[in-house]
Amino acid sequence: MIKLIQVYDVIQTNSYIYLDESGHGFIIDPGAEGDRLADLIIKNGWTIEKILISHGHYDHIGGINALRRSLDIPVIAGLKARKYFEDPYFNISSQFGRDYRVVISEEDLFLPEGSLISLSTGGITLKLIETPGHTEDGCSFYNEKEGVCFVGDTIFQGSIGRTDMPGGNYERLMESINNKIYSLPDDTDLLSGHSMPTKVGIEKKYGYFRR
Repeated sequence: MIKLIQVYDVIQTNSYIYLDESGHGFIIDPGAEGDRLADLIIKNGWTIEKILISHGHYDHIGGINALRRSLDIPVIAGLKARKYFEDPYFNISSQFGRDYRVVISEEDLFLPEGSLISLSTGGITLKLIETPGHTEDGCSFYNEKEGVCFVGDTIFQGSIGRTDMPGGNYERLMESINNKIYSLPDDTDLLSGHSMPTKVGIEKKYGYFRR
């Protein structure tokens, strides 16, 4: 079960709670309103085991510290995310008059391409796919069994992520979309950070960057 929770600070962001049948799950990109997200999780009796981060921009990580004041859970991100977590210039919080830094714990993991991230129940396993270009640390989380991929700001419905911010690179983003996202089955659902859901086949045929 996938729950979409829209959060807002500097801009509106899609956060996702991905649950198995037992109520265990992940939260993906808690970009703001960490206290509200924690209250929602506690109220519903969900057991969130890990925070997954598609990339380190402020509007995707801005709720982590507040969320972890209530829920003592690790953060999982791509190999190059630490710079974004620690530097307000790279996570662009400084562009909005903030000085936000994720408090990194010993339990947090920065994982490479192909890493498998599973719940303790075995109910959900996600594969980390490196999809840089919007940022250096960009990654997507793919569940082959259920045909869903959480793509952050790599690709949107009919559009793609910006590449004019620190660490952005248009050519790398195009490679990520063409070689990684478009290699998934056409019926794979793409859940992004800021748009309505779409599918791989739809974006390949009608989207911004057509193969």
